[in-house]
Amino acid sequence: MVAFQEKTLDDHTIGEALRDARQERNETLEDVERATHVGKKYIEALEKNELKKLPEVVYTKKFVKALASHYGLDP
Repeated sequence: MVAFQEKTLDDHTIGEALRDARQERNETLEDVERATHVGKKYIEALEKNELKKLPEVVYTKKFVKALASHYGLDP
């Protein structure tokens, strides 16, 4: 698997931005899982920046895009 690099957005990592967006919408991990079809364990790994728990890059990119679109963020 290709290594990931942690990137930041205005002093937030992508995972923190996704977590903050979810919390602002008062959604649980289960709510987001149902809406996006992204597994709860992957949403949690992204939010905690636990990159080693994520699948191959191609899938992770799709997960980030799906979550960002769901939250109304620019994917």
